[in-house]
Amino acid sequence: MKIFKLTFCISLFLTLSTLFGSEPKPKSYDGCSELILEYLARMESLAVPKVNKVYYIKYKIKTEFSKVLNTPNSETTTEVLTSKEKIMVIDKNMEVFGDDKNVFVVIPRNQKIFWNESDPIIYDNTNSYKRFVEIQKVVLESASNIKCSSDNGITVITVTPGKEFSSKSNVILQTITYDNKLKKVLKVSSIYNDKSRIKKQTMVYEVLDFDSSKKIVAPITALFKDNQLKDKYKGFEIIDNRQKQ
Repeated sequence: MKIFKLTFCISLFLTLSTLFGSEPKPKSYDGCSELILEYLARMESLAVPKVNKVYYIKYKIKTEFSKVLNTPNSETTTEVLTSKEKIMVIDKNMEVFGDDKNVFVVIPRNQKIFWNESDPIIYDNTNSYKRFVEIQKVVLESASNIKCSSDNGITVITVTPGKEFSSKSNVILQTITYDNKLKKVLKVSSIYNDKSRIKKQTMVYEVLDFDSSKKIVAPITALFKDNQLKDKYKGFEIIDNRQKQ
């Protein structure tokens, strides 16, 4: 089947994990890396929603571009709801509604709706927290240096990625802000070298709820009423990528 070819607002985080092999693991840096690795191990068990559970994640990405591009800084807030059967992603650039039969990708600024048959890879690629776990493990395992500083229950972990990771991702420094009481990552900031269009990107997790009371709307219900597009989507072009029988 055709899979929509779109640039997600979190494309950096979704693609880095496929670029790198394993570099030698770092030595223990006074428990610095172990703190996050233990956290990531806990999060791996939550990567795929259990039956009758809804995961709700809300995060903000702040991007500062290289000055030579003369591009204004951007900020995007994304909400992701996932369950065993359905998924919903909402931000200002894109909306995704999916279940075991259909996946709709809505691009509001272009007034286009991509209608795809369901595919596990789409669910995997929109699972931002699972990707975060995978990527952070690669970053930490390839690190050439890790430092920690703690104050008022907050630990800031500064990671210098290994050469292989830096050469492929252009990331030269990363800071992870960790809440010791809540035992979770609050923020991840990455600084890039001069080869990158991005100077700095920060991902702030506002909500991490792995037992949410929120409901996920079925994709057909989200977009259509009485077999017609809802008023919100009136005039949008539907691009049908489903296989024809």
